[in-house]
Amino acid sequence: MLQSMDEDLKKYRLFQGLIFGVFAIILIFCVKLQIFEGRKYYRLSEENRIKKKYATAPRGNIYDRRGREIANTRPAFYVSVVPALVEQSCLEKIASILRIDTNSIQKKMKLEKNPYISVKINRDVPFEQISIIEELLEDLPGVEVGIEPVRNYPRQELFCHVLGYVSEITELELKQMKEYKIGDYVGRIGLEQKYESILKGIDGIDYIEVDVKGRELGKVSEYRPISPTPGKDIYTTIDLELTDSTAQFLKQFSRAAVVALNPQNGEVYVIYSKPGFDPNRFVHGLTDSEWQTLNNPVDAPLYDRAIMSC
Repeated sequence: MLQSMDEDLKKYRLFQGLIFGVFAIILIFCVKLQIFEGRKYYRLSEENRIKKKYATAPRGNIYDRRGREIANTRPAFYVSVVPALVEQSCLEKIASILRIDTNSIQKKMKLEKNPYISVKINRDVPFEQISIIEELLEDLPGVEVGIEPVRNYPRQELFCHVLGYVSEITELELKQMKEYKIGDYVGRIGLEQKYESILKGIDGIDYIEVDVKGRELGKVSEYRPISPTPGKDIYTTIDLELTDSTAQFLKQFSRAAVVALNPQNGEVYVIYSKPGFDPNRFVHGLTDSEWQTLNNPVDAPLYDRAIMSC
């Protein structure tokens, strides 16, 4: 009988030890979650609740010698998605409306490490497509539409070589240029590239509270929004009227180049090369056929004969 009592006592102590062990493990995990990893999970919960919405800063304007705009900005519609909130069926529907490839959308989404930050999937979207998306927005969780300033060249081809153009930053450039983010525009050739750091400005940030479906509930009061800082303007010595007169005079020629300087101080009044290209086409993004046309070796529209020919 005593032996049986001893065995029962051992079992009781073993069971008691197991209970204490389980409670100790639970206590350790609670301490770990609350104290050591509390900030981590708080940050994750805030990312679920609060969405960063970037406000694109307008690029600085470029003026001729008399203060007339030869490059400015204009408002344009864009469509973006929040990777963590958008579903595959939703992507297919939005791709069909925008007439773009689903794979290209997914490729852009993968570039963004934070799944709760909006990724712009199409820029300078026509109003007709925006209207369709707006009507279906309740059934498109994670999809957003908005307005942003985009580059505009009111004189189209006239100053294409001296001004250059802007286009979206590439995946390789994102790795090299840490101050940029997915979807940012970058200056290519001409003044746009030379003075990129001056023209680009600094984007603002709005902190928006969202529900589980990604619908915006309003701005978050505890986070102060950051207003965008526009890029700085540039004033050149280029003369609009003189350049336009040069282009009119050379209309009969398929290929030509002209440079006009002030011999007294070296100021450049005209740098004109023909054939040229419309830099506005790069804002939306070129198709493969359009890019091949611009790289035509015979006409070479991207080739600046004024400064690159002997």
